[in-house]
Amino acid sequence: MCVLWENYFSGIFTRFTRDFYACFTRIYSFFRIFVSDFHYIDVTLLVVMSQFVIYVALEAYLAQWVTYHFGEPVVFPYQSNENAVIRTFLQKLPPGATPEVNDGSMTAIAIPESKAKPASYYNYIGPRGKKAIREMIKDLFLRSLWSDLSPLKQSNVKLNSQIAAWCELHGIDVDRVETVRQCYYRIRDAYAEKGVRLKK
Repeated sequence: MCVLWENYFSGIFTRFTRDFYACFTRIYSFFRIFVSDFHYIDVTLLVVMSQFVIYVALEAYLAQWVTYHFGEPVVFPYQSNENAVIRTFLQKLPPGATPEVNDGSMTAIAIPESKAKPASYYNYIGPRGKKAIREMIKDLFLRSLWSDLSPLKQSNVKLNSQIAAWCELHGIDVDRVETVRQCYYRIRDAYAEKGVRLKK
């Protein structure tokens, strides 16, 4: 009998937590109200809609980079490939499981709204799905890094200085610069092994 009551109250708690999180959002809509022929007022509105988050463990430099560009929680562009990946791996909370709580070491990522998978029901991603999301974020980071720095390879500015400045520009702490530099070298060396010369 005690077990039945425990399961009953556990179910109530899970549903309450789900509905509680559904009240929060951070989707912003910006527009201008025209006042006269040459004047206008800029107005920012906060639009409320359902939003859940998942928590993903990221390396410090990745967490800093992705939150700098996409906010906290991380909100990817609505029709982006990143949101498509997230929607693919969403599932309902497994029976007996409780909503995940951030222990302070993980990055919160907003679950995109979807008619096929409403966030109020589909708000769980398993360990392998989270691994795919980590790889997706790192791939986006590396493409941004390479796209920004590769045109500067003919510059007289030293690579270390370029990477340090790039980190500063993208919200990455100075003590993570060496890690980012190694990421850049690994990309370059991987191509070099195949006979493709990317460095000066």
